[in-house]
Order: sequence, then C-alpha cells, then structure tokens
Amino acid sequence: MLLNDISDLAERARVGDLLNAAELPCGGNERLLLGLIVKGRRFYAAAGGVDRSVEEGRDRILLGCLMKVFTATLVALMAQETVGYWTDEDVEHALFPQRRRERSALRSIKLKHLLNHTHGLDDSLIRSVPRLADGAVDPLKLCNALNSTPPLAPPGKFYTYGNAGAWLSGAILERRTCRSYRDLIFEKLIGPLRLTSAREHESMSICPAWGDRFTLSLADVMTFLNVHLLDSTTEGPGPAMRLGLRLLRANPVALPGWGLGERGVCQGWKYYGSGWYGHDARMPEYSALLRIHPETAVGIVFSGTGKHSFSAFSRIFARTLPEFADIKLPGVLDRSTLQNTDLAPFAGVYRIGAMEIRVALATDHTLHYQICEHVMECEPINHDPVSLVAASQNIFFARRKPDARLPFLQFLDPGPDGLCEYLWNGRCLWRRRAELTSH
Repeated sequence: MLLNDISDLAERARVGDLLNAAELPCGGNERLLLGLIVKGRRFYAAAGGVDRSVEEGRDRILLGCLMKVFTATLVALMAQETVGYWTDEDVEHALFPQRRRERSALRSIKLKHLLNHTHGLDDSLIRSVPRLADGAVDPLKLCNALNSTPPLAPPGKFYTYGNAGAWLSGAILERRTCRSYRDLIFEKLIGPLRLTSAREHESMSICPAWGDRFTLSLADVMTFLNVHLLDSTTEGPGPAMRLGLRLLRANPVALPGWGLGERGVCQGWKYYGSGWYGHDARMPEYSALLRIHPETAVGIVFSGTGKHSFSAFSRIFARTLPEFADIKLPGVLDRSTLQNTDLAPFAGVYRIGAMEIRVALATDHTLHYQICEHVMECEPINHDPVSLVAASQNIFFARRKPDARLPFLQFLDPGPDGLCEYLWNGRCLWRRRAELTSH
C-alpha cells in the first residue's frame, strides 16, 4: 500500500484529486463521496452531480448492508454485559430457552455462525424481517420462514452471504435485553459516539441486516469507522472495547471458492487481503462501502450514485492502493484441454428458495446457464440462457455478456459420483436440487 501517497494528498488537502480518476461523464447525474481517515485526521471530497462541494461531511450515506457492521459492533459492545456471544451456545436455545423444536432450521447453529454467514440457512424467500407490533424482530415467524426452505449446508461448513445472521443476532439482542434493536443502537452506539445525524430516525424501525432507509452523514460514518481504527479514542466507548472490536476481525473464514475481491469473512466484516477489512452495500443505482486498515490507521468511506459507481472506486485507488485492483483471473482453458475435460458432472439444477440455476451441456461441448426466479405467489420468471467459457478451478465465465446477472460460476464439492454439489458465484451458494436435504 502506498500510504505515503495518501498521507501526502491528505496533508496538502488534495483528497479530491483521487476522485478525478473516476472519470465521471460530463453532464451526468452521478455523484461520488469520499471520506478518508489517516491516523485520526479526516478529509472529505465529492465529485459529480449539481453540487460539486462537500461541507464537512454533511452529505448522507444510505447504509444498506453496511448495517451488518453496525450490528456486529453492537454485539461486541453487548458481549461485555451479556455472557454468551462468540460461543458454542445454540441459537435456538438463545431465542427459545423454554422449548426445543426437533425440526427447527436453527438446530445445531451456534451464535458464532451468525455474523460470519456460516449458519447454512437459506433466507432468499424472506423479503423483509418479520416484526412484532412494537417493531421488534418476531423470532417465531422468522424461524418458521427459515424453516420453509431446506438448509444449504451444515452449520460451519461454508460461507454464503445473506441477511439471516444479522436478523437472528438482532432478535437475540432484543430477547436478552428486553429492548428493541433500534433503542439499543441509539443507546449503545449513536448516543456515545454523538452521531447526531441519526436523530431523524429515532422513531423508525431499523433492520439489523440492511437498515431499511437508515442514513448517516459522511462525517458520522467516519466517526463510527474511527472507533475500529484507533487503539484508544475519546469519541468511542473507551479502551475497554478494544479487545471486543478486534475479535470481530479475528480468524477470517475462507470463502468456499474464488472471489473477485473478498478473501474471507469475519464477524460483520469481510476480509480483502493485505490487512484490509470492510463491507459493501450495492444497489441498482447506488453503492457504498467501508474499508479499514487497522495496522496503519487508514479508513475509507465511499459512496456513489449511478450504475457504475462501484467500479469508480477501483479506478480511484488503482495507483494509490493497487491491492484493491489486484485480482488474479483464473486462466481460460485452451481448446485441447477443454475437449479432454468432462463437463457432464457440472450439468444439473442448482437451487435456493428464490432462484434456480439450470446448467446444461450443449452439443458443442460448452456449458450454459439459465436463471429461473421464483417470486412469491407469481409465475416463475425464466431469463435468457447465458453461454459459459471454461477456466481453471472449475470456474466458468459468462461469454461476451458484461451485464450478465452472474458474471462467473464455480462448481464446488464433488461427491463420490463426481457430481458437484454446489454452485458458487463469489457471494452465494446454490445446492444441486437432487441433493437438497428434506425436513
């Protein structure tokens, strides 16, 4: 990492120079926000849109999936007051101590599996977290909804990204404290850190996984990030929290297959290699991300509007932080190797509750996939087939289709019959339909 370059830009108050590399189109509506922390000092910059200035970080960040880092931080705070987090205690017992359900989806899942997404649950059919009348998570309805789809994998076997872990963590916090998640966030994080931009959300419910419409100012997000960077801080909950926050990043779990940027996952945080941790929130017309490098006390907050806002981040730091763009693509198989490769074990139907991926072998000895979406109470939606190009490590790239829903697929975990049980896209797993376990 070229930290000297970042420090030099910061010292000369030219952080905005970084945004010039984004190459935004003239006259467009795209807007980028950048917040940079260098050893406690903060710098802000903005580019694009009508207003080309940023005033002390007052521009707002829609947190989206970044809320999972806030939930993990809240769990770390509460772990000092409530015994049981990061342990082998059953999630089912934590939520329903007076009852045991033999067929529960939560059976054998431990608290330590929740925030690193290794619980094995399929939450793809759950559009929003079920709530009680007071706005708290409804643990019984959530458990029943998770029970409606077969688990993807045994607890602890594989990472697959989703919302269930954060939802269940929020429900456990509420049960153990008799307080709502919203109240806990305000009492334990927003209040002590003086995140004043959150005041307008005091009366709304906040989703522990994706925040609903919860926003914070760029400056307040940087205040939160700074707590995870500094060994001691006067604006955070104090030195006693240092160990708990470090434990969030301890022992990253490896991805089940190849990834475009991520290398592993921790409690709430993802690991990107070279000492960088972070999390992303990606929406069709908006992206936001966090990055921290605790060893050098550097933090980054970035957000952008427009379809290509996320790729702008890589362009911005291509020279200063080349590790963000250091992705080693698997080599494409040459014609001879491909002809001698048996592709039949990859063909099949792979499924999660909301989406089916049909992989077929064509007569020209190539694979293609077709997505079939299953929307509640609607007819299945079949998308056009996408041809695949074979690469090493059982990876296949979408052929000449840059906007493909799944840019690549990797087949994992071959069984004794040679059939691969799982399909992986760098973020989530699908399981071969014939192999799905029943309840």
